[in-house]
Amino acid sequence: GQAGRPEWIAEPYQLCQEKNEFCAVGEGNGLMTAEASARKSLAQIFETQIEAKLKTETAQEATDDGSGNLQGEVEHGYQEEIVERTNQVLKGVEIKTNWSGDGAFFALAVLDRGKAAHELREEIKELDEKIGTFFKDGRRHALAKALKLYQLRQNLNTRHDFLSGQRIAPKHSYREMMEKKRAK
Repeated sequence: GQAGRPEWIAEPYQLCQEKNEFCAVGEGNGLMTAEASARKSLAQIFETQIEAKLKTETAQEATDDGSGNLQGEVEHGYQEEIVERTNQVLKGVEIKTNWSGDGAFFALAVLDRGKAAHELREEIKELDEKIGTFFKDGRRHALAKALKLYQLRQNLNTRHDFLSGQRIAPKHSYREMMEKKRAK
């Protein structure tokens, strides 16, 4: 029965350092399916926690700006890109260990928080350069593009914060861009 099972199956953080790693356990009828299940489970937990974080942040940002339509805009234009970039980050997931017994198979998936955060940091830097260019351009359509990219940037920033405990301050704030756009 349960006696011989390693403790990490029930308590993944017995084998992971929560400070540096993000972990999840998967179960399957073979090693491959257990590993796939662990990766999928890690991705789901990651996304669920990000969603919750984003909801509170978006609410704050919308009240800050007095414009409640922030979230809606993100969902239309950039959902795919966000998913793509998150998948990119989750490519860094490794299987730390596995166990089989009693015909059950288990695997422990691990994401190195530091490595994943570094990848996001690079992405954000790239977006900041594009945003800066559009902001400098200053025409309405350029500012509209800057605002869209800014929302994608903040979404990635939330992921960065979740992984590293740090936010990367933008060069231009949402408010700054909105004011410049309104002044046109």
